[in-house]
Amino acid sequence: LLSDLAGTLVEQTSGWNLLREVLGINADFRDVISGKVGVEEWKEKEREDFRRKGLSYKKCEKIFEKYSQPKKGATKLLNEARRRGYVVGILADEPYEHLKSFFRKTFFYPDFYTCLYISYDYSGLFDKIIIPYSFNGLSAKHLALRDIFYKYRPKKIIILGDNYNDIQVFYESKSLYNNVKTIAVNPKVEDLEKVSDHIVYDLLHIIKFL
Repeated sequence: LLSDLAGTLVEQTSGWNLLREVLGINADFRDVISGKVGVEEWKEKEREDFRRKGLSYKKCEKIFEKYSQPKKGATKLLNEARRRGYVVGILADEPYEHLKSFFRKTFFYPDFYTCLYISYDYSGLFDKIIIPYSFNGLSAKHLALRDIFYKYRPKKIIILGDNYNDIQVFYESKSLYNNVKTIAVNPKVEDLEKVSDHIVYDLLHIIKFL
């Protein structure tokens, strides 16, 4: 069982946007997608904004602890999947601090996960975002999909997602494996619905597909 985090297992649709919202930072990544702003220019501006707002490791932890909430049924679904013998992974492009908050609140620790890491400078302030395991343009999510086959040899894979960044993961999983079931959880974009085998609005409804 592989699941996205933001918007799928937790109420917040983006941990990065949650940080920006709480800190009062006005930013729109659609400017990068449209080409209005270059990626490097975006990164530098975001770095300046986070540092100006004093984002430290402790402040980051406190924000997720206070504002990020697991979705109803998340803990029961994950525990039930494990009870039935599933290997459970969380494939996220979220800050590690967000995953850590989810682990604490649900008392559930997946068999593996992907995430992004924030590095902090000597003064304790935000320095940069570290993207681990990126290779030839593939994100950690996509690399994990490949690793799963070689490490676990799964007979069945269920993948959960909610937004546009899960579309490629759904596509790629079906190109790599035969027995894959893709489930959109309260989908935010119509294009995700088109590539999903099932659409649910309650995490507990996924149990019948296990």
